Amino acid sequence: MRKILVCLLVPVRVLVLALFFVPLAARADLPPGPPPQPTQPTTPPAPPSDKWEPVSGMNIQAPGESIPASGLVGGAYAFIWLMVAGFVATVWWRQASVTRELADLQKKIAAADKQR
Repeated sequence: MRKILVCLLVPVRVLVLALFFVPLAARADLPPGPPPQPTQPTTPPAPPSDKWEPVSGMNIQAPGESIPASGLVGGAYAFIWLMVAGFVATVWWRQASVTRELADLQKKIAAADKQR
């Protein structure tokens, strides 16, 4: 039973470490100092208009520049529920182990009392 528990916890630990250290490693690849300045001259932005201008169409972003939220939310919920189920399973297995140990101790105590 303990081997199963260890087999389940090792990937979780690896995942947590990867989620923590991968951004740090990616950040270490960046050169120190301020970000590089663009080489091409930029045109100054147009002054803001005080008039109301209607938006044409419902899609404000260009096609292909957005990520569908339903897949990300579904993945996040699946991940959280898998972690909760794994936690409940480990607590269940540990409780069963403690229950078995208590039963063994009660038998040993009862056997020791009979020998007296």
